[in-house]
Amino acid sequence: MDAYKTDTLTQHCRTYLVEWFYDDMGAPWDNSDCHGPVSKWERRSKRPGERILNSDRDSHRFYDFQQAVKDAVKVWGCKPGPDAVEAVERDFEYLRRWCADQWFYCGIRVTLLDDKGEKTDIDASMWGIESDADGYHASVIQDLIGECDYMEPRTVYPFTYSGV
Repeated sequence: MDAYKTDTLTQHCRTYLVEWFYDDMGAPWDNSDCHGPVSKWERRSKRPGERILNSDRDSHRFYDFQQAVKDAVKVWGCKPGPDAVEAVERDFEYLRRWCADQWFYCGIRVTLLDDKGEKTDIDASMWGIESDADGYHASVIQDLIGECDYMEPRTVYPFTYSGV
């Protein structure tokens, strides 16, 4: 599997290779219960209370906006009225952006490099991350570096003076 993006980071006198991969997790509404109802691909007209989520020629995926507002109150814990409608609007837009390929799921792998810049056997990864969550990516990378550091055998440990 080839990475679609790579970077190297140096931290604490160590160098790491960071790689991003496409992760085929399927549709967001299949991975979580906290989305409004989405139909399979269908060849029909929109029904009352529905919105067209995306289209391909004469086939459509429909988002049941009316049912989603009910679910927002009963299942998601939103207050009835404007709060529930706003939550459903955000959900619809989130799913619409995925359907329009404006974001996708990715995996990030961090690998410790040796002194020659070659990959070692020490790596850590996380998958199922939204591709447009850049701030979150930075946090994940730091956590994965921590995992790599934990796995690396050490003979010298840092000394800290405790003031005792």
